[in-house]
Amino acid sequence: MKKSTQRFGFLLAGALLLTGCAAGGMKDVNKTGFLTDYGQLKPGGDDRSALVYIKPGVDYKAYNKLMFERIVVLLSDSAEYRAVDPATLKEMTDYYQNALFNAFKDGTKLSTSPAPACCGCASR
Repeated sequence: MKKSTQRFGFLLAGALLLTGCAAGGMKDVNKTGFLTDYGQLKPGGDDRSALVYIKPGVDYKAYNKLMFERIVVLLSDSAEYRAVDPATLKEMTDYYQNALFNAFKDGTKLSTSPAPACCGCASR
């Protein structure tokens, strides 16, 4: 019972953290070096991530499906605490992956693979 309570605690903490960041809008962002160029990121504004990238000139009406890649969690080499239970980590990533799918399941087509580059649409 203790292990399931601990897992639920991790999931709840993660959900609250992500919800808090999305709702409140982070003001300060640490540039960790994960990206090589942060120059194209712009402030996200209300109800968005702190920084966003939206490719200029894209006609989003030309697309009829969404594809989400699998969520990946990377732990910093300099993190003080790196002992994360792999089962808990998988449970958390599965939870958020399913939340993404469920958020778009009504009215938006989802794809599990990219469209073939036959008409140039994949290069947009």
